Amino acid sequence: MDTPRLYGDLAWVWPLLSPPEDYPDEAAIIGAHFRDAGVAEGATLLHLGCGGGSLDHHLKRRFAVTGVDQSPAMLERAAALNPEVSYVTGDMLDCDLGRTFDAVLLHDAQAYLVEPDELRRVYETAARHLRPGGVFVSAPEELRERFVQDRVSSSTSRADASASVTTIELHHDADPSDRVFETTFLFVIRRDGHQRVEVDVHRMGLWELDEVLAPMADAGFDAVVSRPRLLSVPGGEWVLVTAVKTE
Repeated sequence: MDTPRLYGDLAWVWPLLSPPEDYPDEAAIIGAHFRDAGVAEGATLLHLGCGGGSLDHHLKRRFAVTGVDQSPAMLERAAALNPEVSYVTGDMLDCDLGRTFDAVLLHDAQAYLVEPDELRRVYETAARHLRPGGVFVSAPEELRERFVQDRVSSSTSRADASASVTTIELHHDADPSDRVFETTFLFVIRRDGHQRVEVDVHRMGLWELDEVLAPMADAGFDAVVSRPRLLSVPGGEWVLVTAVKTE
């Protein structure tokens, strides 16, 4: 599958779409889940699929963060935003940093897992990088129970007085019998009096919650599901899985 343009030639748009200012509530909830599971302040945290680093901007205040992502363009932005964080280019499905951490996080990147084998592999990656008793928090963003066919959202972000990006986002499931849907982004970019439209299609996974949890147990995790309130997600209810490595 081709890399979505948002993680390639359009990566420069990311800080406008999802700046650090959008993430304090999510970071606080994630931090509380790690704390309640026994992860201390200052503990080591591996963030799989860290993207542009907007969430790390908050997490680094509580943890010693290492981020992994396969997009060099996104890591360039993450490193500029968070020079204190160690960033590594790698695929969350099979990376091996040769060390263990107190905690592992899988956040937005979970949405791009579209095959059962991909779930299994990313959970094995998390387990491989956790010490015994370490804690794994994941956010299965796109669950079938929450999916709304043809849901459309839009926003406009401004870089400065002469540049703005209007984003239109559409979710569509062409075949409800499989585990895949598409998110289409239309970026209306205005800069220095000129306008252009760019299209970016993302292939994403759509899962039942039980399908997410079963391979996690197989990877040696004891998981608990919570549903904290988060106004920035559709319906205002977020789904988080907190799992302790038992083997």
